[in-house]
Amino acid sequence: MFPVAPATTTPILELIDGDPMAFDLGRVQNDIRELREFLKRAPKYPTPEEIHALRTCVRRFEASLQALAVDSRPNERRLLQRLAKLRRRAGKVRDLDVLTGYVAEARMEEEEVCRVQLLEYLGAEHARNCRRLYAFAVKHGEPLRRCLKDTAAYLGTLLADSLAPGNAMLSELRLQTELATSARLNRENLHPYRLKVKELRYILQMEEQSGYQQLIKTLGEMKDAIGEWHDWQELLTIARELLPHGPKCKLLRSFQATTHEKLKHALTVTNAGRKHIRRSFSAMVKRA
Repeated sequence: MFPVAPATTTPILELIDGDPMAFDLGRVQNDIRELREFLKRAPKYPTPEEIHALRTCVRRFEASLQALAVDSRPNERRLLQRLAKLRRRAGKVRDLDVLTGYVAEARMEEEEVCRVQLLEYLGAEHARNCRRLYAFAVKHGEPLRRCLKDTAAYLGTLLADSLAPGNAMLSELRLQTELATSARLNRENLHPYRLKVKELRYILQMEEQSGYQQLIKTLGEMKDAIGEWHDWQELLTIARELLPHGPKCKLLRSFQATTHEKLKHALTVTNAGRKHIRRSFSAMVKRA
Protein backbone atom coordinates (compact mmCIF):
# COMPACT_ATOMS: atom_id res chain seq x y z
CA MET A 1 0.00 0.00 0.00
CA PHE A 2 2.89 2.34 0.65
CA PRO A 3 5.37 2.10 -2.27
CA VAL A 4 8.69 3.91 -2.18
CA ALA A 5 9.13 6.52 -4.87
CA PRO A 6 12.47 7.31 -6.50
CA ALA A 7 14.36 9.99 -4.60
CA THR A 8 14.60 13.53 -5.95
CA THR A 9 17.03 15.78 -4.14
CA THR A 10 17.80 19.46 -4.26
CA PRO A 11 21.07 21.14 -3.19
CA ILE A 12 20.62 22.87 0.13
CA LEU A 13 23.65 24.91 1.24
CA GLU A 14 27.39 24.54 1.24
CA LEU A 15 27.83 23.86 4.94
CA ILE A 16 30.88 22.15 6.33
CA ASP A 17 34.17 21.65 4.54
CA GLY A 18 32.41 22.17 1.23
CA ASP A 19 30.08 19.18 1.68
CA PRO A 20 26.60 19.90 0.32
CA MET A 21 23.49 19.06 2.31
CA ALA A 22 20.46 17.88 0.36
CA PHE A 23 16.79 17.63 1.28
CA ASP A 24 14.91 14.79 -0.37
CA LEU A 25 11.76 16.36 -1.79
CA GLY A 26 11.00 13.08 -3.55
CA ARG A 27 10.19 11.50 -0.19
CA VAL A 28 7.78 14.31 0.63
CA GLN A 29 6.03 13.76 -2.69
CA ASN A 30 5.88 10.06 -1.90
CA ASP A 31 4.21 10.84 1.43
CA ILE A 32 1.62 12.90 -0.44
CA ARG A 33 0.87 9.96 -2.75
CA GLU A 34 0.52 7.61 0.22
CA LEU A 35 -1.88 9.95 2.01
CA ARG A 36 -3.99 10.52 -1.09
CA GLU A 37 -4.18 6.76 -1.65
CA PHE A 38 -5.30 6.12 1.94
CA LEU A 39 -7.97 8.83 1.74
CA LYS A 40 -9.23 7.45 -1.56
CA ARG A 41 -9.72 3.95 -0.15
CA ALA A 42 -9.94 4.41 3.60
CA PRO A 43 -10.54 0.98 5.21
CA LYS A 44 -13.38 0.55 7.68
CA TYR A 45 -11.28 -1.84 9.74
CA PRO A 46 -7.63 -0.82 9.30
CA THR A 47 -4.89 -3.21 10.33
CA PRO A 48 -2.29 -2.14 12.92
CA GLU A 49 0.24 -1.95 10.08
CA GLU A 50 -2.01 0.42 8.08
CA ILE A 51 -2.58 2.63 11.13
CA HIS A 52 1.14 2.76 11.89
CA ALA A 53 1.97 3.62 8.28
CA LEU A 54 -0.69 6.36 8.20
CA ARG A 55 0.48 8.02 11.43
CA THR A 56 4.13 7.87 10.42
CA CYS A 57 3.34 9.30 7.01
CA VAL A 58 1.35 12.22 8.44
CA ARG A 59 3.99 12.98 11.09
CA ARG A 60 6.77 12.92 8.51
CA PHE A 61 4.77 15.13 6.14
CA GLU A 62 4.01 17.64 8.92
CA ALA A 63 7.66 17.82 9.92
CA SER A 64 8.73 18.28 6.30
CA LEU A 65 6.37 21.20 5.62
CA GLN A 66 7.39 22.90 8.84
CA ALA A 67 11.08 22.33 8.10
CA LEU A 68 10.71 23.79 4.61
CA ALA A 69 8.76 26.77 6.06
CA VAL A 70 5.87 26.29 3.64
CA ASP A 71 3.27 25.63 6.34
CA SER A 72 2.00 29.23 6.43
CA ARG A 73 0.34 29.24 3.00
CA PRO A 74 -3.50 29.10 3.31
CA ASN A 75 -3.71 25.73 1.56
CA GLU A 76 -1.02 24.11 3.71
CA ARG A 77 -2.39 25.68 6.90
CA ARG A 78 -5.84 24.16 6.27
CA LEU A 79 -4.24 20.90 5.20
CA LEU A 80 -2.14 20.55 8.34
CA GLN A 81 -5.09 21.34 10.60
CA ARG A 82 -7.19 18.58 9.05
CA LEU A 83 -4.33 16.10 8.87
CA ALA A 84 -3.66 16.67 12.58
CA LYS A 85 -7.24 15.60 13.31
CA LEU A 86 -6.82 12.54 11.09
CA ARG A 87 -3.55 11.68 12.84
CA ARG A 88 -5.08 12.02 16.30
CA ARG A 89 -7.95 9.71 15.37
CA ALA A 90 -5.51 7.19 13.95
CA GLY A 91 -3.41 7.58 17.09
CA LYS A 92 -6.34 6.57 19.29
CA VAL A 93 -6.76 3.37 17.25
CA ARG A 94 -3.04 2.66 17.34
CA ASP A 95 -2.87 3.16 21.12
CA LEU A 96 -5.74 0.74 21.66
CA ASP A 97 -4.07 -1.85 19.41
CA VAL A 98 -0.90 -1.64 21.51
CA LEU A 99 -2.66 -1.63 24.89
CA THR A 100 -4.81 -4.59 23.91
CA GLY A 101 -1.65 -6.52 23.08
CA TYR A 102 -0.14 -5.72 26.49
CA VAL A 103 -3.26 -6.87 28.34
CA ALA A 104 -3.59 -10.01 26.22
CA GLU A 105 -0.06 -11.03 27.24
CA ALA A 106 -0.59 -10.28 30.95
CA ARG A 107 -2.05 -13.63 31.94
CA MET A 108 -2.75 -13.87 35.68
CA GLU A 109 -5.24 -16.57 36.70
CA GLU A 110 -6.31 -14.96 39.98
CA GLU A 111 -7.09 -11.70 38.17
CA GLU A 112 -8.64 -13.12 35.00
CA VAL A 113 -11.91 -11.26 35.60
CA CYS A 114 -10.05 -7.95 35.68
CA ARG A 115 -8.09 -8.83 32.56
CA VAL A 116 -11.24 -9.77 30.63
CA GLN A 117 -12.92 -6.57 31.79
CA LEU A 118 -10.00 -4.54 30.49
CA LEU A 119 -9.99 -6.40 27.16
CA GLU A 120 -13.72 -5.83 26.70
CA TYR A 121 -13.34 -2.13 27.40
CA LEU A 122 -10.37 -1.75 25.04
CA GLY A 123 -12.19 -3.71 22.33
CA ALA A 124 -15.25 -1.48 22.54
CA GLU A 125 -13.10 1.66 22.47
CA HIS A 126 -11.14 0.31 19.50
CA ALA A 127 -14.33 -0.29 17.49
CA ARG A 128 -15.67 3.18 18.37
CA ASN A 129 -12.45 4.92 17.35
CA CYS A 130 -12.21 2.94 14.11
CA ARG A 131 -15.68 4.23 13.23
CA ARG A 132 -14.63 7.81 14.04
CA LEU A 133 -11.49 7.51 11.90
CA TYR A 134 -13.42 6.08 8.95
CA ALA A 135 -16.15 8.72 9.21
CA PHE A 136 -13.57 11.51 9.23
CA ALA A 137 -11.71 10.04 6.24
CA VAL A 138 -14.95 9.72 4.26
CA LYS A 139 -16.18 13.22 5.12
CA HIS A 140 -12.89 15.06 4.54
CA GLY A 141 -11.17 12.70 2.12
CA GLU A 142 -11.80 14.57 -1.14
CA PRO A 143 -11.02 18.08 0.20
CA LEU A 144 -7.83 16.72 1.74
CA ARG A 145 -6.86 15.00 -1.50
CA ARG A 146 -7.29 18.30 -3.38
CA CYS A 147 -5.18 20.17 -0.83
CA LEU A 148 -2.48 17.51 -1.04
CA LYS A 149 -2.48 17.74 -4.84
CA ASP A 150 -2.02 21.51 -4.63
CA THR A 151 0.84 21.06 -2.15
CA ALA A 152 2.52 18.53 -4.45
CA ALA A 153 2.42 21.04 -7.30
CA TYR A 154 3.79 23.80 -5.10
CA LEU A 155 6.63 21.63 -3.79
CA GLY A 156 7.65 21.00 -7.38
CA THR A 157 8.56 24.68 -7.65
CA LEU A 158 10.93 24.38 -4.68
CA LEU A 159 13.45 22.34 -6.67
CA ALA A 160 14.89 25.60 -7.95
CA ASP A 161 14.48 27.48 -4.66
CA SER A 162 17.51 27.54 -2.38
CA LEU A 163 15.61 29.21 0.49
CA ALA A 164 13.26 26.33 1.32
CA PRO A 165 16.02 23.72 1.77
CA GLY A 166 17.95 26.30 3.78
CA ASN A 167 14.95 26.56 6.08
CA ALA A 168 15.14 22.80 6.60
CA MET A 169 18.73 23.17 7.77
CA LEU A 170 17.72 25.90 10.20
CA SER A 171 14.94 23.69 11.57
CA GLU A 172 17.45 20.92 12.14
CA LEU A 173 19.80 23.26 14.00
CA ARG A 174 16.92 24.60 16.12
CA LEU A 175 15.78 21.11 17.11
CA GLN A 176 19.30 19.92 17.91
CA THR A 177 19.77 22.99 20.10
CA GLU A 178 16.48 22.43 21.94
CA LEU A 179 17.14 18.73 22.49
CA ALA A 180 20.70 19.30 23.65
CA THR A 181 19.91 22.10 26.09
CA SER A 182 16.46 21.22 27.44
CA ALA A 183 15.76 20.88 31.15
CA ARG A 184 16.47 17.76 33.21
CA LEU A 185 14.21 14.99 31.95
CA ASN A 186 11.46 13.53 34.13
CA ARG A 187 8.05 11.92 33.77
CA GLU A 188 6.45 15.33 33.19
CA ASN A 189 8.52 16.49 30.21
CA LEU A 190 9.64 13.16 28.73
CA HIS A 191 6.75 12.77 26.27
CA PRO A 192 6.98 16.36 24.89
CA TYR A 193 10.72 15.75 24.50
CA ARG A 194 9.91 12.67 22.42
CA LEU A 195 7.88 14.75 19.96
CA LYS A 196 10.94 16.88 19.22
CA VAL A 197 13.08 13.74 18.90
CA LYS A 198 10.66 12.40 16.29
CA GLU A 199 10.61 15.69 14.39
CA LEU A 200 14.41 15.88 14.23
CA ARG A 201 14.62 12.24 13.15
CA TYR A 202 12.16 12.83 10.30
CA ILE A 203 14.13 15.84 9.07
CA LEU A 204 17.44 13.97 9.17
CA GLN A 205 15.89 11.07 7.26
CA MET A 206 14.97 13.52 4.53
CA GLU A 207 18.54 14.75 4.17
CA GLU A 208 21.12 13.07 1.97
CA GLN A 209 23.79 12.88 4.68
CA SER A 210 25.26 9.45 5.32
CA GLY A 211 27.01 10.80 8.43
CA TYR A 212 23.67 11.09 10.19
CA GLN A 213 22.85 7.37 10.19
CA GLN A 214 24.11 6.73 13.73
CA LEU A 215 22.28 9.78 15.06
CA ILE A 216 19.09 8.67 13.31
CA LYS A 217 19.46 5.25 14.95
CA THR A 218 20.00 6.84 18.36
CA LEU A 219 16.95 9.06 17.94
CA GLY A 220 14.90 5.99 16.98
CA GLU A 221 15.98 4.19 20.15
CA MET A 222 15.04 7.24 22.25
CA LYS A 223 11.67 7.52 20.51
CA ASP A 224 10.85 3.85 21.03
CA ALA A 225 11.90 3.75 24.70
CA ILE A 226 9.87 6.83 25.63
CA GLY A 227 6.92 5.66 23.55
CA GLU A 228 6.80 2.28 25.28
CA TRP A 229 6.82 3.92 28.71
CA HIS A 230 4.07 6.31 27.64
CA ASP A 231 1.91 3.42 26.39
CA TRP A 232 2.25 1.62 29.72
CA GLN A 233 1.46 4.85 31.56
CA GLU A 234 -1.75 5.17 29.53
CA LEU A 235 -2.70 1.57 30.27
CA LEU A 236 -2.04 2.09 33.98
CA THR A 237 -4.30 5.17 33.98
CA ILE A 238 -7.13 3.24 32.30
CA ALA A 239 -6.73 0.27 34.65
CA ARG A 240 -6.83 2.49 37.74
CA GLU A 241 -10.10 4.05 36.60
CA LEU A 242 -11.72 0.83 35.39
CA LEU A 243 -10.74 -2.01 37.70
CA PRO A 244 -12.77 -2.37 40.91
CA HIS A 245 -10.11 -3.85 43.21
CA GLY A 246 -8.02 -0.73 43.56
CA PRO A 247 -4.45 -1.09 44.91
CA LYS A 248 -5.14 -4.70 45.98
CA CYS A 249 -5.48 -5.86 42.39
CA LYS A 250 -2.42 -7.91 41.45
CA LEU A 251 -2.89 -7.05 37.77
CA LEU A 252 -2.84 -3.36 38.62
CA ARG A 253 0.29 -3.78 40.73
CA SER A 254 1.94 -5.62 37.85
CA PHE A 255 1.13 -2.71 35.53
CA GLN A 256 2.56 -0.25 38.06
CA ALA A 257 5.82 -2.19 38.34
CA THR A 258 6.16 -2.48 34.56
CA THR A 259 5.44 1.23 34.06
CA HIS A 260 8.10 2.14 36.63
CA GLU A 261 10.69 -0.06 34.92
CA LYS A 262 9.82 1.35 31.50
CA LEU A 263 10.25 4.89 32.85
CA LYS A 264 13.70 4.07 34.24
CA HIS A 265 14.72 2.50 30.94
CA ALA A 266 13.37 5.44 28.92
CA LEU A 267 15.29 7.95 31.04
CA THR A 268 18.51 5.93 30.73
CA VAL A 269 18.23 5.60 26.96
CA THR A 270 17.18 9.21 26.44
CA ASN A 271 19.89 10.73 28.62
CA ALA A 272 22.50 8.68 26.78
CA GLY A 273 21.00 9.75 23.48
CA ARG A 274 21.04 13.39 24.50
CA LYS A 275 24.81 13.16 24.95
CA HIS A 276 25.03 11.94 21.36
CA ILE A 277 22.90 14.89 20.22
CA ARG A 278 25.16 17.30 22.11
CA ARG A 279 28.28 15.82 20.52
CA SER A 280 26.73 16.02 17.08
CA PHE A 281 25.63 19.60 17.61
CA SER A 282 29.02 20.68 19.00
CA ALA A 283 30.85 19.09 16.09
CA MET A 284 28.55 20.83 13.60
CA VAL A 285 29.13 24.23 15.25
CA LYS A 286 32.91 23.77 15.36
CA ARG A 287 33.13 22.76 11.71
CA ALA A 288 30.85 25.63 10.68
